[in-house]
Amino acid sequence: MKKILVPTDFSKCASNATNFAAQSAVILPAELTLLHSIEMTGNSYSDYLGVNKEFKQSMLNDIKEKLSILKETVGKSGTVPVDTLVSTDTLQEAITKASEEKKI
Repeated sequence: MKKILVPTDFSKCASNATNFAAQSAVILPAELTLLHSIEMTGNSYSDYLGVNKEFKQSMLNDIKEKLSILKETVGKSGTVPVDTLVSTDTLQEAITKASEEKKI
């Protein structure tokens, strides 16, 4: 195993999984990729005034910030390379795409 994909929703369970993956990555050694996927659907009628667009962008910025903090926390030791990904696909699609693109 050279690369480990860690989907996260920032919950306590996901934090435990991330910690386990980070510890495993030190032992193996392997690279970590932290993934958060959020489906963003909407239609043109509901976004007539651009409200949804602003809200979605705000959510994406918040997610990127949370992933950045998580990346710093996991990568503190400096021995594990950590990458982050944010996807607006379904979780299954996001995992499939990340696995193929990053060769995980």
